[in-house]
Amino acid sequence: MKAKIIKNTQTNRTIESSVSSELLDTLNRIKTPYWSPEEPRIKREPYDVPQAWMNNVLSKCLISIGYKPEVNPFSNSRPERLLPRSKNTDKSRQAIDFEKFVDGKRHVIEVECGNVASLYRSIHKICMAMKEEKNTIGIVIVPSQDLMKRCEPPSAMSTSTSAPIVLSEYEYYAPVAKDIIVIEFEIDELIDLSQINSNPSFWKGNWSKRQDRYLEENLNIFLKNSSDN
Repeated sequence: MKAKIIKNTQTNRTIESSVSSELLDTLNRIKTPYWSPEEPRIKREPYDVPQAWMNNVLSKCLISIGYKPEVNPFSNSRPERLLPRSKNTDKSRQAIDFEKFVDGKRHVIEVECGNVASLYRSIHKICMAMKEEKNTIGIVIVPSQDLMKRCEPPSAMSTSTSAPIVLSEYEYYAPVAKDIIVIEFEIDELIDLSQINSNPSFWKGNWSKRQDRYLEENLNIFLKNSSDN
């Protein structure tokens, strides 16, 4: 993939250079998984990039270099003035994808490859984290419009085109949103999943423990310049 920062901040909520380099370098190392259209389909036409695999490869890469996954939006206790969330079900649980502390700054990161509704939730969580602490840096990582065209109809999805628009709406009533950084990733080098495993059912469906275990054991296959390639 190819990655770049498309929305940055001019305030004191500037991303630390080490975090910026890590995120861009990690994204740039990833091959975009796709399914050859000549094979039995794993997605409906004309789509050939499964975003679940794209998203999980990215997540595994960030975890492998020390980013902490599934963290609470608040670094301290949930503010008392907010109504409590139920602790009984996963559906009521609220978590930010990743965080990393550098020089006292908390970086909170949402990787968003889903629909626009998911993007709104991601920004909502980041805004809460940034409102809590002035040293918190908020980052959203989204695919380009051209990449999303190979996953789903882009008009309904989170992309580097929709993210700045949604953020501008948030800024209208939540000024902290103006400091959220947006990183775009797009197609560079492809990896043909059918050449790894020709069974379509292996790649289809909701993300499973089997798929997660396979990716954990074979992450290098999805990376550029790997000794396994």
